[in-house]
Amino acid sequence: MLGIRQDDGGWAIPFRTRNENLEALGKKETLEPDRTKPFSHLITGIVLRPFSLIEGYRNKVKETGTLLADRVFTRDKYADRTGADYWTKFTYPYHWTDILSTLDTLTLLGIKNHPKIDEINQWFKKHKQNNGIYQVNVMAGAKYKDTKYWITLQYLKVQKRFET
Repeated sequence: MLGIRQDDGGWAIPFRTRNENLEALGKKETLEPDRTKPFSHLITGIVLRPFSLIEGYRNKVKETGTLLADRVFTRDKYADRTGADYWTKFTYPYHWTDILSTLDTLTLLGIKNHPKIDEINQWFKKHKQNNGIYQVNVMAGAKYKDTKYWITLQYLKVQKRFET
């Protein structure tokens, strides 16, 4: 995965970089990406998560983590996340790239001082209810009543990393 990045350092779905539609998924031949096109923060966040969990890879992708942080609260470059509001549509366990999965990844990569991290924490502060649970829009896992509790627990767990 490290060798198939876009020229800017992140990742994207090849057919998106070629302006293909979903029918491209049915083609038998491999579609090579146009590496000159920008990375997708949706895809980059998904790819960075496993790398952030393996200590030996963290330094190899830390710079890409900063690229991802720079994109927080902006729309993706591709059609998969056309609105900036997708950053606050949560999934837990993580499926897509949102502000919590990004914050989790960034802190594991050792990125704890970035202006967008402050914005993420301000968002959570603004959405904290009197009972301590965060009011979140659950995109996947919404059928489970306790998902907001797991998201709250995960956010608090990630916040502990700022203490070390």
